[in-house]
Amino acid sequence: MSYKINQNAQIAALRLVRVRFDDYAEDEGSHLVSLTHRLVLVSGEFDVDDSVPGCIINLDREAEIYKLAGQAPGSTMRPEWAQVLAWLDLQFPAALPAELATSPSMQSARQLTYRFLQLPHVARVDVANVLGLRDRGDEKLTDNEQYVLIFQRAKQANLLDTLRTAVEERLRELKR
Repeated sequence: MSYKINQNAQIAALRLVRVRFDDYAEDEGSHLVSLTHRLVLVSGEFDVDDSVPGCIINLDREAEIYKLAGQAPGSTMRPEWAQVLAWLDLQFPAALPAELATSPSMQSARQLTYRFLQLPHVARVDVANVLGLRDRGDEKLTDNEQYVLIFQRAKQANLLDTLRTAVEERLRELKR
């Protein structure tokens, strides 16, 4: 049985990309990064299926990364991971899967959830705190349980549109 990583919606939400640096003497292997969490998950030699996109960072791409960061190419031995992840985010933009296009209200709710999950964890918590959608006891819950409560509270308080606006604003801030 063949299993594609990105056929699982929860894993696809991580926005995984396999990265390899091309122009370095030592062969350090690849890096599996999550664009959603802005993290390097695995480094070294590993296998992923063809549903995970790959990117080789060569000197030309490094120059683009430095330019995006407002630095001169080669100003450091290698771009910082924060710079690389910001560049990758532009190369592999998040898009709603086609299968989410159902009824307009369902699509809207799913899109809000999807966009919310694109935020780094700290930004999700901050947005929820600003809107008063978290309680002190929430910290004892898993992240998923907290997110369910955040959306339930937003719906009960008629704040889904406000939540949507806050999420989109935070995503725009992160793109800068």
